[in-house]
Amino acid sequence: MILTVVLAACASRAQTGARPNPESTPGGGAVAGTYGERPHLSHDAPRAVGGVTIGAFLDAFQPGTLQLSPPPPVAAAMTAADGRFEITGLPPGRYFVVPIDARVVVSGQWVTVTAHAGATVELVGCSDCPPPQ
Repeated sequence: MILTVVLAACASRAQTGARPNPESTPGGGAVAGTYGERPHLSHDAPRAVGGVTIGAFLDAFQPGTLQLSPPPPVAAAMTAADGRFEITGLPPGRYFVVPIDARVVVSGQWVTVTAHAGATVELVGCSDCPPPQ
């Protein structure tokens, strides 16, 4: 129970920060954003992390937890060295966007993609939070 409360606090802190520029919203069928990491008590900007796979899912889940059958992503993209990514080819709908292979505690975010407008998201991992159980 205590670990759940600590994890929730870390994950909620990990998501705060500057939002992506709304002027850079991608076209329909795409989700663009950034991924970075920082300690949970830090007020510094997140450190961009490249080489992390970001997935768009139909169901929400906590990455890093032991799962018998984790949901498959609808689509995925890898972050560039500056932490930026763009997932393309998504049909209109609501998607849970989250790093698939991050080695830190991170929470995903729900976004809505339409045929005419994509979505932007900033994902921030907590580099010193306890791992989910």
